[in-house]
Amino acid sequence: MKHTCYKCKKYAGGPRVIVFEYKGMAAHVFKDGMTCEECEKKQWKDHYENDIRRFVGDLVSVSDGKTIVDWTAYHKVFSERRSEGLKDRVNYFLMDVGIFSVYSERNWEIVSAGPIGLNPRTFGATYLYFVRKEDAIEYARLERGRTLYNWEIRHIDKVIPKDKIVKSRN
Repeated sequence: MKHTCYKCKKYAGGPRVIVFEYKGMAAHVFKDGMTCEECEKKQWKDHYENDIRRFVGDLVSVSDGKTIVDWTAYHKVFSERRSEGLKDRVNYFLMDVGIFSVYSERNWEIVSAGPIGLNPRTFGATYLYFVRKEDAIEYARLERGRTLYNWEIRHIDKVIPKDKIVKSRN
């Protein structure tokens, strides 16, 4: 059965991640089976232009093909405004353009004594990892005031899931 896009009525195609360029950045966006690729791109771009940029300005820019985040602006906006909903939307945007990942392996995290993870979270629960070391360093510099004790940045080289460990004993 062919599904049509609920917006433009063209063929929607199946759910998948679509990749497109936006202002020099590669955006990786999940497209559901109810929206065509073009409408999903337009919706994503409109969301950034009309929602995120309106509140946080030009949070990201591109220099020499590399996406640059203004972590000072990020920190300032979210230390002044307590809008978790906006923060979640911005963090999802930063995941779409490759700054954050929900996967720990081969990514970076900021950890304080305890250990307590200091990386951003989305919806208060999903822990986000930094894809690049320089972003983790800049974010940590701005967030260090949150802790009264030491913190460090760790690169997670290899993750062994519980299932593999439990199965290896049998």
